[in-house]
Amino acid sequence: MIDASTSLCELAMISRGVMDTLRRHQLDFCCQGSRSLAEAAAERDLDLRPILSELEAAKDLGDRPEDWLTRTPADLIEYLQKRFHEPFRVEMPDLIRLAASVETKEAGHERCPHGLAKRLKILAAAVEEHLLAEEEFFFPVLMGEQNGELPAETWRAEHEEHETKLDGLRDLTGNYLCPQDADADWRLLYEKLDRLEADLMDHMHLENNILFGMPGLL
Repeated sequence: MIDASTSLCELAMISRGVMDTLRRHQLDFCCQGSRSLAEAAAERDLDLRPILSELEAAKDLGDRPEDWLTRTPADLIEYLQKRFHEPFRVEMPDLIRLAASVETKEAGHERCPHGLAKRLKILAAAVEEHLLAEEEFFFPVLMGEQNGELPAETWRAEHEEHETKLDGLRDLTGNYLCPQDADADWRLLYEKLDRLEADLMDHMHLENNILFGMPGLL
């Protein structure tokens, strides 16, 4: 049974279903993962009992994340680049175009997410700069392949900035909930935004809570 004293990052390692439940309640497992579920829920003034029930029901939903604590840093770095870096670069341009299209078509709708494409462009630029720095400097230094000081706190601060931008997207879109009369494009857009948030938070969680704590690193 899931315990309220369990840390958010430990909960995120149980299953994708648990991770998605934490995201839905905006319980930050990637940048504030050391806090217990009870502490995080209290900070957001959330009733812990229904959240515990939801998490218990979500334990077996979705894939169970790989146990990276039993793997090498090189394995995790390779996974991060293939699973998150490459897809982000492929998918973001299409997502921005889709957002711009929906904004144009639904400009007169009271729940149109005005400014969404612009926010996505800002997020994309910030994340791309971060990814390039990881690939060209941070990861090589981390693995001892080149010299330099590891700016771990700077990396964590940039992660928090990315998360703040994601929070802004969630606020603008009403938690990615479409109006009843939304067309297929609008629904697809919000599905893709939800998955973008899931991927970025999983990415940051693996770096903040797993990679940075691996023996012999940082």
